[in-house]
Amino acid sequence: MAETFSLIYFFLENYLSPLLFVIGLMYFIYGVIEYFIVGLGGDEGRAQNGREALLKSISWFVLALIVYGVIAFLGWLGSLSAQVGEPEIGQPRSSGDAGVNFNRSDALLGVPNVPRGNDE
Repeated sequence: MAETFSLIYFFLENYLSPLLFVIGLMYFIYGVIEYFIVGLGGDEGRAQNGREALLKSISWFVLALIVYGVIAFLGWLGSLSAQVGEPEIGQPRSSGDAGVNFNRSDALLGVPNVPRGNDE
């Protein structure tokens, strides 16, 4: 289950989100060419197409940002590990935690080839 989530997350983060940004960028470039270059030459229909393409590019950029935010939030949720239970003997229970301890370091992967100091 964890590997499936990792693969889906990898696909969404590395392929879907950049694809949405590229589509928005292409609409933006097309809109600039249609509106500012061709449309200013006197062709009002092409200028109108350029304005619509510029508005579509803004929509695609907003959609891409929303998708990127949702993907980042899902990745953050996937990195949490919850441990439910009683605190160890001698440790006071903090107010408001309901016995749930979140530890992110258990789910994070180490970065390879990073010097860690003199302890190794």
